[in-house]
Amino acid sequence: MCVDVTDVCCVSVGARNIYHQLLMNSLLMDFRYKKIFAIQFAKNYRRLQTDFMEDDHERVVSVTSLSVQLFTVPTMARMLMVEEDLMTTIIRTFVDHLRHRDLQGCFQFDRYTAQQAFKFGRVQSLIGDLKYVLISRPSEWSDQLRLKFQEGLDAFLELLKCMQGMDPVVRQVGQHIEMEPEWEAAFTLQMKLTHIISMIQEWCSTDERVLIEAYRKCLSALSHCVETFRYQVSQDKVSIHLPVCRLLAGLHVLLSRTEVASRFPEQLPLGELSPPLLIELPLRCLVLCAQVHAGMWRRNGFSLINQIYYYHNVKCRVEMFDKDIVMLQAGASMMDPNHFLMIVLSRFELFHIFSSADCRKRYREANKDVVQQNNTLIEEMLHLIIMVVGERYVSGVGQVELFDEVKREIIHQLSIRPMAHSELVKALPENGNKETGLERVIDSVASFKKPGVTGRGLYELRPEWNKHFNLYFHHYSRADQSKAEEAQRKLRRQNGEDTAPPPPPPPLCPLFSSLVNLLQCDVLLAVEGAVLQWAVEPSGGGWTESMLQRVRHIGGCTVHINM
Repeated sequence: MCVDVTDVCCVSVGARNIYHQLLMNSLLMDFRYKKIFAIQFAKNYRRLQTDFMEDDHERVVSVTSLSVQLFTVPTMARMLMVEEDLMTTIIRTFVDHLRHRDLQGCFQFDRYTAQQAFKFGRVQSLIGDLKYVLISRPSEWSDQLRLKFQEGLDAFLELLKCMQGMDPVVRQVGQHIEMEPEWEAAFTLQMKLTHIISMIQEWCSTDERVLIEAYRKCLSALSHCVETFRYQVSQDKVSIHLPVCRLLAGLHVLLSRTEVASRFPEQLPLGELSPPLLIELPLRCLVLCAQVHAGMWRRNGFSLINQIYYYHNVKCRVEMFDKDIVMLQAGASMMDPNHFLMIVLSRFELFHIFSSADCRKRYREANKDVVQQNNTLIEEMLHLIIMVVGERYVSGVGQVELFDEVKREIIHQLSIRPMAHSELVKALPENGNKETGLERVIDSVASFKKPGVTGRGLYELRPEWNKHFNLYFHHYSRADQSKAEEAQRKLRRQNGEDTAPPPPPPPLCPLFSSLVNLLQCDVLLAVEGAVLQWAVEPSGGGWTESMLQRVRHIGGCTVHINM
């Protein structure tokens, strides 16, 4: 008798569906039996997931999909975490299925076979299970819950260490890169873990002991990731993936927001921190972006351009770009401001421009491309200084309320042009519950203009909020910045107003209060003085309007130095 494989598959799928319905309508309807089933599910979790990886059926007809029925019940999830090490089991099972590593132990995706790529797609469902477990943060902690969460955090840090430094790039000189390297898998992993990283920080924020221990563990993990040697972004390997460093940045902000740093300083390893090492990796990443904008990495192809796009994109920036700025703020607040800026100048490879008495002669002798590159790098460096000093709308960095950050995002989106509700939603990052916070603040900053001929209503910024516009808002792309600048210039002409100074930022939290010292340190004054001097020299050529505009903006920020 000849059996059709398709018929066998259909029978198998049908049988699985029947078993699902049977379990859903019997065991899982009674909490007592649901608990017993959940315990057995957790005990056999690794084996079930391994079988699923080897299978070819969709998850919807796999027994593993029942995790949503079990792990989304907060009391049950906590019970499984404490009694069955669920958090640790999920993370280690996930890591075990990503076995392809480079010599440094980082995940490596560029040599994946089709079968490995298929398994990578299936293994991502485990991240969903971890999200179910962490979606509801605890209001009360037991000693056992603390212990098991910290063990889970140890496993999670091991995962992040495998991501730290993934897909490193080296600047191509001479000839174009022969083959575009794989980059999408690493960013897929980053996007999947973004909410998990945020949730872990939220858990830590609810208990002082957990936060302090998490900070210690993360700092210890980072100390094994930073190498100290002579380094240049334009010549050595650099990676955009720095999750360990960024988790530490998030925890550092929580120490400030919860006032743990001021109440329990003796329990924190703040004295063991090396601020230059804290800022090293995020600074390299930001310099890489600056050099790409300056056209220094043209021969590296589109893969690098795509990586930098997603680094700033709303889907990734909360746990990538934003955290890099926070880490620079944390490091700068613990350093002599001149030392901080000397390191920044060195990493931007601009030290020679501002340290030599005959720097104008260097400019005249350099070719046009080098001059243009240096001008762009100076612009980018000045913009970075503006962000480090002025970006204070993260609770814990600046003294702001929960939704002030969302309100500011909306203000700057509507400063470009009136937008539909759907456009604003897309421009805002979502939390683990797919919420943006838009509905809570939109009516206070914008008025709704009913649909006209176009058939869709638009939100317009209320006039009283125009004074909060900042041309160097850190989430603007270059295109956004140009559009917003033109729109605001047009608005001010209509109102007969002059160019507005930078808006006053919110006060800094005590842990970050020394950031204001950057604005009056000798190195920054020397950089500003050099740019102003170049602007008045008859020879010209060594400065740009954007450079001068940034210096004027920093000067405007100095007015608010005591805020």
